[in-house]
Amino acid sequence: MADTSKSPPHILFLYAFHASPFIQLLFRGNGELAEASDGALRALRCQREKLPEHPWLRQTDALQLNNAVKMVARTGEPAVTAIQLPQGEIFLELTQVSLTSQQTCWVLATQTELTDTIASGSSPGLQKRKEELLANRQRWQFALEGTNIGVWDWDIQSSEVYFSPRWKEILGYRDHELPNSLEQWQQRIHPDDYQRVMQAHEPAFSKSDRLYRSEYRLRHRDGNYRWISSQGKVMSWARDGTPLRMIGTHADITERKILEEQQERMVRILEATTDSVNIATPDSTMIFWNSHGRAMVGVEPDEDVTAISFDLFHPPKSLKILTRVAIPSAITNGIWQGENVITNRHGKTIPVTQVIIAHRDQQGNLEYLSSIMRDMSPQKKVEEALRSSEQRLWRLLESTPLGVVIINSCGTIEWVNPAMCHKVHYHFESLAGHSLTKILPEESRMAWHQWFEQFGNAHTCPAKSGNSCDVGARAFWQRLFQRVLPTPAASGAWSLMSRT
Repeated sequence: MADTSKSPPHILFLYAFHASPFIQLLFRGNGELAEASDGALRALRCQREKLPEHPWLRQTDALQLNNAVKMVARTGEPAVTAIQLPQGEIFLELTQVSLTSQQTCWVLATQTELTDTIASGSSPGLQKRKEELLANRQRWQFALEGTNIGVWDWDIQSSEVYFSPRWKEILGYRDHELPNSLEQWQQRIHPDDYQRVMQAHEPAFSKSDRLYRSEYRLRHRDGNYRWISSQGKVMSWARDGTPLRMIGTHADITERKILEEQQERMVRILEATTDSVNIATPDSTMIFWNSHGRAMVGVEPDEDVTAISFDLFHPPKSLKILTRVAIPSAITNGIWQGENVITNRHGKTIPVTQVIIAHRDQQGNLEYLSSIMRDMSPQKKVEEALRSSEQRLWRLLESTPLGVVIINSCGTIEWVNPAMCHKVHYHFESLAGHSLTKILPEESRMAWHQWFEQFGNAHTCPAKSGNSCDVGARAFWQRLFQRVLPTPAASGAWSLMSRT
């Protein structure tokens, strides 16, 4: 017997492959037949050295097999195909295998359980052992070596199942701690997911080209639930179309689900806000725009925002602010905020306050930009109303026959109306910036200083009062009028206004 203890893995594989009593064929990715097992040579009634010239390779079945091999090599998806041999029709299971560290694609075609014929006779016990070895090899070829994906292998008719060590590890168990049984799997499925998971297999049972896919929750050993992505395919079928065996993978996607839930929660928050919120990639491709933002500019709820340019909603001057100031500043400093103007699809101009934030990944690379805009139209209307009201007030003060003087918290005159100038016989320029005492009678000036030192600063200084029009200030000025200013009978009606 040859010593294979120090042989490379692909040499060991070929050594076992050649000695296999099953019908097995090894193809290159281009469909070319490279090797055949002893069982295949006996089935083809061919010697190994004459295999490349065998007439069967030019038959229709062989050409169909060649096309199936190329498909498996290209897609990586296992397949089952039928061929005609001298002993009758057999089914071959095609799987992609890697024999060396080089990126060379190989496809292994193996006789499946659908075929009652085997290439060589054997005792029932030996045959069963060979089938177990074949099944074991196939399930591990199905898994991706070196990944964190578990594997399951289900004999549908007998309800026997195999769970790989990694499958169990995902749920917190060692291989020997969790029995290989369907009940162990079923009793760990979340109650809310159970019915859906049980029904997910049905499409894969009806057609051989359909895959089983399901995402559901399985209970971990610690009592918490893990989100699992399970995929599989029926690999063996009976002659009447009954599924016999399904092989699949089992991956923990809990972290992905948590991120998805966080994103969904964030979307709900963004949809609830009355501000416009949109997100764009660095190349200005919009990937999200909340409903209030869409409504603000007239974008339909079901319209694809990736096909919309945000620039279309900015008039030229506003666009210049956006592209030359706002976005560069956000990229450099992380954030920009200011006022801008946009237009909706009906041409209406909308004043907005805008915040642009640059979002970066852990390596510092710019991932996307988000923009938050608030419609300032209601506030602008209020501001315009206040300006109009203030203008009316000034016109009233200028036109009233009552004398009006405005002083600041230091007692300095800031403004007087024409009526006051006329009453005291001064021009506006002669009064502005001077102390109020300039227009007070001589006998009232001392009283003014005493009262102002005692009450004026305390009641009118913003640092001490916080409200220049509080009740105390009004009381002070009322007392001051009565004490230091001439009475209406002497000089007419005067008014005094303070401004801090």
